[in-house]
Amino acid sequence: MKKINVSRNKISGSLTKEVNDFSTLQELDISFNVMSGELFIPDDFTSIYATNNNFNKLTFESTSSHLVDLYIEANNFSNEDFNTITSLGRLKNLYLTGNNRIDIIPSKINLLKELKVLDVSFTDIKQVPSTLFELSNLSTLNLSDCPQLKAKIINFN
Repeated sequence: MKKINVSRNKISGSLTKEVNDFSTLQELDISFNVMSGELFIPDDFTSIYATNNNFNKLTFESTSSHLVDLYIEANNFSNEDFNTITSLGRLKNLYLTGNNRIDIIPSKINLLKELKVLDVSFTDIKQVPSTLFELSNLSTLNLSDCPQLKAKIINFN
Protein backbone atom coordinates (compact mmCIF):
# COMPACT_ATOMS: atom_id res chain seq x y z
CA MET A 1 0.00 0.00 0.00
CA LYS A 2 1.47 3.32 -1.08
CA LYS A 3 -1.33 5.77 -0.24
CA ILE A 4 -3.71 6.11 2.69
CA ASN A 5 -6.42 8.75 3.03
CA VAL A 6 -8.15 8.95 6.40
CA SER A 7 -9.12 12.61 6.22
CA ARG A 8 -12.29 13.96 7.87
CA ASN A 9 -12.69 11.15 10.39
CA LYS A 10 -12.31 12.82 13.83
CA ILE A 11 -9.12 10.83 14.44
CA SER A 12 -7.30 12.02 17.56
CA GLY A 13 -3.82 11.50 18.96
CA SER A 14 -0.46 12.18 17.36
CA LEU A 15 1.43 10.64 14.45
CA THR A 16 4.50 8.99 15.96
CA LYS A 17 7.20 6.56 14.85
CA GLU A 18 4.69 3.70 14.74
CA VAL A 19 3.72 4.98 11.29
CA ASN A 20 6.93 3.25 10.14
CA ASP A 21 5.03 -0.04 10.50
CA PHE A 22 3.55 0.81 7.08
CA SER A 23 6.85 0.14 5.33
CA THR A 24 5.62 0.80 1.76
CA LEU A 25 3.56 3.90 2.56
CA GLN A 26 4.59 7.01 0.61
CA GLU A 27 1.56 9.29 0.81
CA LEU A 28 -0.64 9.96 3.83
CA ASP A 29 -3.66 12.23 4.14
CA ILE A 30 -4.77 12.85 7.72
CA SER A 31 -6.31 16.27 7.06
CA PHE A 32 -9.36 17.61 8.89
CA ASN A 33 -9.12 15.40 11.95
CA VAL A 34 -8.54 16.35 15.60
CA MET A 35 -4.95 15.18 15.86
CA SER A 36 -2.44 17.05 18.02
CA GLY A 37 1.07 16.88 19.43
CA GLU A 38 3.80 15.40 17.28
CA LEU A 39 3.67 14.93 13.52
CA PHE A 40 6.37 12.35 12.72
CA ILE A 41 7.36 12.00 9.07
CA PRO A 42 9.29 8.89 7.96
CA ASP A 43 12.05 9.16 5.35
CA ASP A 44 10.11 7.20 2.71
CA PHE A 45 7.09 9.52 2.66
CA THR A 46 6.88 11.66 -0.47
CA SER A 47 3.68 13.50 0.44
CA ILE A 48 1.88 14.30 3.66
CA TYR A 49 -1.38 16.15 4.03
CA ALA A 50 -2.11 17.10 7.63
CA THR A 51 -4.18 20.24 7.15
CA ASN A 52 -6.55 21.47 9.82
CA ASN A 53 -5.46 19.51 12.88
CA ASN A 54 -3.68 20.84 15.96
CA PHE A 55 -0.15 19.48 15.56
CA ASN A 56 2.51 21.55 17.32
CA LYS A 57 5.74 19.59 16.80
CA LEU A 58 7.24 18.45 13.51
CA THR A 59 9.71 15.56 13.58
CA PHE A 60 11.51 13.93 10.66
CA GLU A 61 13.09 10.49 10.80
CA SER A 62 16.29 12.02 9.39
CA THR A 63 17.49 14.69 6.99
CA SER A 64 17.49 12.05 4.22
CA SER A 65 13.79 12.55 3.69
CA HIS A 66 12.19 11.90 0.29
CA LEU A 67 9.42 14.39 1.09
CA VAL A 68 8.27 16.44 -1.89
CA ASP A 69 4.85 17.72 -0.72
CA LEU A 70 4.17 19.04 2.77
CA TYR A 71 0.67 20.38 3.40
CA ILE A 72 0.41 21.30 7.07
CA GLU A 73 -1.92 24.30 7.02
CA ALA A 74 -4.04 25.37 9.98
CA ASN A 75 -2.07 23.65 12.74
CA ASN A 76 0.03 25.09 15.55
CA PHE A 77 3.56 24.89 14.16
CA SER A 78 6.24 27.40 15.14
CA ASN A 79 9.33 29.12 13.76
CA GLU A 80 11.39 26.20 15.10
CA ASP A 81 9.40 23.76 12.97
CA PHE A 82 9.77 25.99 9.89
CA ASN A 83 13.52 26.08 10.49
CA THR A 84 13.60 22.26 10.66
CA ILE A 85 11.80 22.07 7.31
CA THR A 86 14.71 23.85 5.61
CA SER A 87 16.72 20.61 5.84
CA LEU A 88 14.35 18.86 3.39
CA GLY A 89 16.32 19.28 0.17
CA ARG A 90 13.77 17.52 -2.08
CA LEU A 91 10.76 19.56 -0.97
CA LYS A 92 8.82 21.18 -3.84
CA ASN A 93 5.52 22.24 -2.28
CA LEU A 94 5.27 23.75 1.20
CA TYR A 95 1.95 24.95 2.61
CA LEU A 96 2.09 26.54 6.07
CA THR A 97 -1.07 28.64 5.80
CA GLY A 98 -2.69 29.59 9.09
CA ASN A 99 0.08 28.52 11.46
CA ASN A 100 -0.07 31.67 13.57
CA ARG A 101 3.01 30.83 15.64
CA ILE A 102 5.13 31.31 12.53
CA ASP A 103 6.33 34.88 12.23
CA ILE A 104 9.60 34.51 10.32
CA ILE A 105 10.72 32.85 7.14
CA PRO A 106 14.09 31.33 8.07
CA SER A 107 17.07 32.79 6.24
CA LYS A 108 18.04 29.15 5.49
CA ILE A 109 15.01 28.94 3.17
CA ASN A 110 17.49 29.10 0.30
CA LEU A 111 18.53 25.51 1.13
CA LEU A 112 15.23 24.33 -0.37
CA LYS A 113 16.63 24.46 -3.92
CA GLU A 114 13.74 22.42 -5.42
CA LEU A 115 10.97 24.51 -3.81
CA LYS A 116 8.30 25.58 -6.31
CA VAL A 117 5.45 26.69 -4.02
CA LEU A 118 5.66 28.43 -0.66
CA ASP A 119 2.39 29.39 0.99
CA VAL A 120 2.71 31.24 4.29
CA SER A 121 -0.58 33.11 4.03
CA PHE A 122 -2.56 33.80 7.19
CA THR A 123 0.56 33.70 9.37
CA ASP A 124 2.26 36.45 11.35
CA ILE A 125 5.25 36.71 8.98
CA LYS A 126 6.92 40.07 9.58
CA GLN A 127 9.48 40.19 6.79
CA VAL A 128 10.87 38.27 3.85
CA PRO A 129 14.55 37.34 3.94
CA SER A 130 16.57 38.21 0.84
CA THR A 131 17.69 34.56 0.65
CA LEU A 132 14.16 33.65 -0.47
CA PHE A 133 14.90 35.22 -3.84
CA GLU A 134 17.79 32.80 -4.38
CA LEU A 135 15.25 30.04 -5.01
CA SER A 136 15.32 29.85 -8.81
CA ASN A 137 12.58 27.17 -8.97
CA LEU A 138 10.11 29.11 -6.80
CA SER A 139 7.12 29.88 -9.01
CA THR A 140 4.48 30.70 -6.37
CA LEU A 141 4.87 32.70 -3.18
CA ASN A 142 1.70 33.38 -1.20
CA LEU A 143 2.02 36.01 1.52
CA SER A 144 -1.63 37.07 1.56
CA ASP A 145 -3.28 38.00 4.83
CA CYS A 146 -0.05 38.45 6.78
CA PRO A 147 -1.00 41.60 8.73
CA GLN A 148 2.44 41.91 10.40
CA LEU A 149 4.31 41.91 7.06
CA LYS A 150 6.51 44.90 6.45
CA ALA A 151 7.84 44.65 2.94
CA LYS A 152 8.75 46.84 -0.01
CA ILE A 153 7.73 46.12 -3.55
CA ILE A 154 10.92 45.27 -5.40
CA ASN A 155 11.94 44.33 -8.89
CA PHE A 156 11.86 40.53 -9.13
CA ASN A 157 13.84 40.34 -12.42
